[in-house]
Amino acid sequence: MSYAKSQCADFFNYSFSGPGQLMRMITVRITREAQEALVKRLEEVARECNDQHSADVRLPLEQRHQISLLLAARPWEPASFKALRRKK
Repeated sequence: MSYAKSQCADFFNYSFSGPGQLMRMITVRITREAQEALVKRLEEVARECNDQHSADVRLPLEQRHQISLLLAARPWEPASFKALRRKK
């Protein structure tokens, strides 16, 4: 994981606007139960990607295309959002 973290700037310095590319970041407020369900679903997506890789590994290299998928979720609020909060 430390290697992946060291490459984040290179990974994110891209438009993600081509076919088969996607980048989304959302910040939401949900219950702890919903958060746990979401993390479970993200784990399932990661497992599905790994399963697909395993299924395709027997195909010739020229039929397989490199793709990197980054899934991350944690309690976090951007500092710019915090700055907009009303003072109590």
